[in-house]
Amino acid sequence: MASISAANNIIVEKLPRTDRKSSISKSGRHTRRCFYGRNRSRFSSITLCAVSEDTTKDVEFPPFLPSEVKNVKDLAAREMARRIQRLPVQFWRTYIQRPMVLVGASLGAAAAIDFAVLYPESVSSLVLIDASAYAEGTGNMAKFPKFLAYAGVSLLKSIPLRSYANLLAFHSISTSRIIDSMNVGRLHCLLPHWEEATIDFMRSGGYKVATRVKEVQKKTLVIWGENDKIVSKEYAQRLQNDIQESKLQYISECGHIPHVEKPDIVANIIIEFLKGKHAKCLDHET
Repeated sequence: MASISAANNIIVEKLPRTDRKSSISKSGRHTRRCFYGRNRSRFSSITLCAVSEDTTKDVEFPPFLPSEVKNVKDLAAREMARRIQRLPVQFWRTYIQRPMVLVGASLGAAAAIDFAVLYPESVSSLVLIDASAYAEGTGNMAKFPKFLAYAGVSLLKSIPLRSYANLLAFHSISTSRIIDSMNVGRLHCLLPHWEEATIDFMRSGGYKVATRVKEVQKKTLVIWGENDKIVSKEYAQRLQNDIQESKLQYISECGHIPHVEKPDIVANIIIEFLKGKHAKCLDHET
């Protein structure tokens, strides 16, 4: 079972020009390489392949890239973009090599949906927890001038705002857990280049998979906290309706992150689903 979180980063290292030339001259093929770049947006984990310069004009780019990639004129850069693969795909092909149960929570559920549609051979079934599947990206924030975006991002990592976010995420939480959750949930904000990456993500328009939901062809379990204050439970029913082979399980007295707030219940629901006995799940209304 694999899971997608909301903290995947682009992994990039610069490929020296001399390496590109030698790989072309020796074998006509290129060694697959990992590249590292400064724009570390959510769900932009990718593996890039070294490229040749014999690219054609009519390039078909991966659907998860922003449309602006079509404006790139450099032939080598266009070919590199055409060969982009997301890092989880390479990991799956190298180490897992069999269909997996993919679990995603919140925006991670959107990534799981995207992955299952693009690479159906790698997924046996889906578990989506309080999925942020219908969000329209970053909306009007994409139009913010950079100075205003920086001000907003600085506020995002502030202790008061992070503490308030935890109050929204949980249905009921003690003061000590608020502090612990705030400290953990704020860690990624303190990483180098986090502000630049978040601004790039914001200005790009964000991550959207709403149009892919109906393309999911895998058996899917939708789990939802009945007291979710971040993503309304109305979307749970919509998700179940849009995915043909799906089942919906609400968890009472639970907020946006039931796998954290009520992990034992969530684990049991998933186990029953994987056994094919979802209809016989225990009543989790209490």
